[in-house]
Amino acid sequence: MNQAEKAQAFAALHIPGKPVILYNIRDAGSARTVAKAGAPAVATGSWSVAAAQGYSDGQAIPLKERDADRRKSLVQNAVERASAYADAGASGFFVPGLTDPDLVGKICADVSLPVNVMMAPKAPSIGVLSDCGVARVSFGGWPYMDAAAALTERFDERTGMGPQ
Repeated sequence: MNQAEKAQAFAALHIPGKPVILYNIRDAGSARTVAKAGAPAVATGSWSVAAAQGYSDGQAIPLKERDADRRKSLVQNAVERASAYADAGASGFFVPGLTDPDLVGKICADVSLPVNVMMAPKAPSIGVLSDCGVARVSFGGWPYMDAAAALTERFDERTGMGPQ
């Protein structure tokens, strides 16, 4: 496939209510592993790629709980931004950090682009996100963080040299 055909095939995977699931990778080895497991596509995340190389992510965005008025305003701003992205030719709209199913559903209903949500620890289940109309679910840096936590735990269990 040429690049345009790959882009079309990838875009076709984004179906509202039946999202493509992207298990984010951090390097070539994890990409091969996820692809071999049957994933229709793989994704990367800036945090996990940077962390795998020993760096912090340059896109540090504090995700704070917002009051109700601020959250309605943020959703409206997101919808306006998505419209501008669509006008510029974007093929999708990513809302990392959004975990409230009502807000996810509102954005899916009000945005013409396929919506991508990050599967963070406080995110709703994939089934709930599907019901909201999400077209893509990605895992961001969480697979890398899980792997790093498991490595730390095993090191501590086997050596007794973990944090005291």
